[in-house]
Amino acid sequence: MKLSIVILFTFDKEALYVRNILKWILQNEPQCDYEVMIVSNGNQTKLAEFQKQYADQKNFNFILNQKNLGYGQGNHQGIVASKGEFVLILNPDIELYKGNIDLMVRYMEDQKNVGVLAPQLIYEDGTVQDVYRRFPNFVDFIIKRTFLRNLPVFRYRVFKYLMHDKNPELIEDVDWVVGACLLIRREMYDEVGGFDPRYFLFLEDTDLCRLMWEKGHRVIYFPKAKATHYHQRLSDGGILDIFRKKTVRIHIMSAIKYFMKFMFRKRPHVTPRLDV
Repeated sequence: MKLSIVILFTFDKEALYVRNILKWILQNEPQCDYEVMIVSNGNQTKLAEFQKQYADQKNFNFILNQKNLGYGQGNHQGIVASKGEFVLILNPDIELYKGNIDLMVRYMEDQKNVGVLAPQLIYEDGTVQDVYRRFPNFVDFIIKRTFLRNLPVFRYRVFKYLMHDKNPELIEDVDWVVGACLLIRREMYDEVGGFDPRYFLFLEDTDLCRLMWEKGHRVIYFPKAKATHYHQRLSDGGILDIFRKKTVRIHIMSAIKYFMKFMFRKRPHVTPRLDV
């Protein structure tokens, strides 16, 4: 099989997006042979509804995790149960433009050394989301989350970390890409060990892309493919929000795990190679 599409959801609100994206897939089916893996992180009721509604779709598969395993392990459950040469991780609040799944697959078929590819994501208001980053260090993480980011001495550092110097319309090698919509080459995913189960939410995408680069596999930002992102950012907030927002606390814990994991490992050198 050429393509497996993995869609993970947890909450009832996310299930509304899942309903829309499954309808979209059936109306805009990829030209290659494909399957859809719908994975529920503990929401048995909504998964049962989808199973009943799509019982006649033989290429739709349903997986129930008994509890919320988080982003990485939830998606990993779908990946290991799937059969595709390529795996499309698709958050339920993502809607790719018509024909763009095929566009992404063809590019990966042509570029044999690419392990991860991300399309351009566009918010509902038309703003292009900055889905690419340079690999962070602990100082970057602290600066970005505190008043320090507004100090002139640190502004350029934040500018470079967030890659605001990059043209968002150019195909390019990047350090890492946000995990909302990723096309992954299964062979390389298996080689690097997949998503690290130590993360519950946040930094799994950074970790996976870094492991790809350590093995010499490219990570590509591919703006020829575009998608609408109906998105609410969960990790917004400064260090002080650790006392108010659970998602910020989770983000900080994931960052600690990430920096401890790669503390004594050389950061991969990524040479941007522009494509047309």
